[in-house]
Amino acid sequence: VGVPLFSCFWLSLRWLMGSGASIEGAGGASVEEAKKYGTELYHQTDEATAEIILRTQQMKPGKKGLAGGGIYFATTEELTSHKAILTGVTLRAYVRLGRILTLDQNGDTRMTLEKLQSKGFDSVCIARKVSSGHEYVVYDPDQVLYIEKVRGSGGGVKGGRIEFLGLWKDTGDRALPIRMNVNPGDPNQIRRAFDSLVAEMQWKGVSCGIFAAQSYNQMHWSADPIESGYKKHGFIGTEAHKASRSTWSGREHQCEGLRFEGFKGVVNILGGDWQNAVYRVTLM
Repeated sequence: VGVPLFSCFWLSLRWLMGSGASIEGAGGASVEEAKKYGTELYHQTDEATAEIILRTQQMKPGKKGLAGGGIYFATTEELTSHKAILTGVTLRAYVRLGRILTLDQNGDTRMTLEKLQSKGFDSVCIARKVSSGHEYVVYDPDQVLYIEKVRGSGGGVKGGRIEFLGLWKDTGDRALPIRMNVNPGDPNQIRRAFDSLVAEMQWKGVSCGIFAAQSYNQMHWSADPIESGYKKHGFIGTEAHKASRSTWSGREHQCEGLRFEGFKGVVNILGGDWQNAVYRVTLM
């Protein structure tokens, strides 16, 4: 029975449809661009190496492997455990795969960037058995657009503080740009937005940022340490009862009790329609 190649084919088709082409050569892509255009893959390494990777936002090709000396990724967090040489910290990477050359489970230990490019491809998919999971390999570090920590003891934020700055008015002339549109059916959107802000702060090397929720979970944030745009249309107050109803969720959000691991403080108040509930996030 042949090894199923559908997933390799699908990621290559995704690129042909335009998902990777618009940021060609974008080793310096923004976090948003990386997450929009890159393919989400996983890599495990040790604590010390993870610290370097997260600080520099760069991964270096190894010297050898089943598909030569490249940067290897698994398709899920769980599948990194039996593939990694060094373990302890799992990283999530957004990778520009481009045109994918599919190899069978035996790979090609003599594969190099030059050999791959001569064939007209940008990355490799090793089509292992389903139980083992396919591996993806790139040879050019610039194809790894952005890296963040998933879990483990190293390479990440040790914690921080969340401080409520009050409710602030908004209009169609936005005080802060919308980063995630309101989605009342997604209760985890606020946590993803918080994680994105923290990741962006790490990426920029800053310790302070602004996080805001409007109409329940329309999310706004800025990794600018001196961001004050949220003040543009005026102050409402800090009292919970001043948080108005969200048309989208159908209720007020005045005592949500949202806590984030490692961070002191709580996100209780979420803004209603045309209100930003603004928080300052400070990393330790």
